[in-house]
Amino acid sequence: MDLPLSNSMRATPYTKRGGLRRVAGLLAALLLAPLIFSVSISSVHAHAAAPDALSQLKEKRDGLAKAGDFSAAAVLAEEVLASAESVRPASDEEIGWALNDLAELQLLLERMPLAETNYLRAQWVADGIGGGKNLMAATALNGLASVRSRQGRYRDALPLYERALALRRELGTPDDVQSAVSMSDLAMIYAHLGRRSEAEMLYQRALRAMEASAGQDHYFLGAIFNGLASVYMDQGRLELAEPLLQRSLALRRKYLGESHPFVAFDYHNLGMLQFRQGNLELAEENFQRAIAIRAHLGDSESANLAASLNGLALVQLQQGDYAGAESLLRRVLEMVEKSLGGAHPEIASILNNLASALEGQGRQVLAEQHYLRAISVAEVALGAGHARVGTYLHNLAHLYRAMGRNTEAARLDRRAEAISAQVL
Repeated sequence: MDLPLSNSMRATPYTKRGGLRRVAGLLAALLLAPLIFSVSISSVHAHAAAPDALSQLKEKRDGLAKAGDFSAAAVLAEEVLASAESVRPASDEEIGWALNDLAELQLLLERMPLAETNYLRAQWVADGIGGGKNLMAATALNGLASVRSRQGRYRDALPLYERALALRRELGTPDDVQSAVSMSDLAMIYAHLGRRSEAEMLYQRALRAMEASAGQDHYFLGAIFNGLASVYMDQGRLELAEPLLQRSLALRRKYLGESHPFVAFDYHNLGMLQFRQGNLELAEENFQRAIAIRAHLGDSESANLAASLNGLALVQLQQGDYAGAESLLRRVLEMVEKSLGGAHPEIASILNNLASALEGQGRQVLAEQHYLRAISVAEVALGAGHARVGTYLHNLAHLYRAMGRNTEAARLDRRAEAISAQVL
């Protein structure tokens, strides 16, 4: 297909410093995962010659994918695979790429078990062609890494992304479109793991490679712009993030249309930036735009929709509407648990935000339970020394002070400060 998978959004954690209504350091403004996923651009691969009917199916599939109708595209992708498997003599090239393309769409649709199965099948086919030293294998590896990333298994995704990028370099394609996407994906994992300087440098390299391969006016650039912007936001360099997000939105609206799911990502991410800037009115407007696009596309339960609902809840928290935020966050928590599972690191962010809403209502015991669960989930998923763990520890310390538990609060603050010193 000729459409790169998009980056998804993090369920940004609400951070308190000296008062519940103040936001002072949102460490996870965007998900650089879900995230920039793998790209399998069939049109640039050397497929075996296909019958006219198969070529037509591919064209329809790719047209639907570019239009953002991933569900319909996935149906045709299954037909493409079935057709490729029925051709005699069968072409491993056709079958392998059809598996990669189907898995890519399933990943976009958050059908992780199916995506994983088909990437593994594609890798098996690729291993039978030249011992796995080919672009098909690199694409399947990158796709498997993307499944791990979407599941929040960032440390498991890291070596797979590294292997995929190394294979592309070994094959002599270090700066093409696919390699640029692999670099972006690896940069995303660096950012998730708190390796921000490495993430920034690799995003910059990916951007140069993508502009050299696809041009400076291609919507493929949008995912990289969003990823780099998120690193700048984590670093507090909001003035550098804004033009990147605006440029991504302009490119995607120009080439994909106003109602495309990738445009919804851009509106959401702009909303997160504006929230960080303290412009709650504009932030709310852009979250609502993102939600409206997803409603138009029939999306009522995805993790990406949940992220924008989480954004609205952040606005409500900042405005002091704690009951409204709680109601929205409980819905968000249910959606993300259903879509990504209860151990995903984004669950920790939502639990943290829900704890803040409960604390604002004076429900301190429940708030404590949610903060503790947020810390537990984050420590398992991200590691005990991750910056987001430090955020949740500080928030729980704030609650303990309000409850008169100053000794416990001081202990948590010391842990959080040690994490902060290590991250810096």
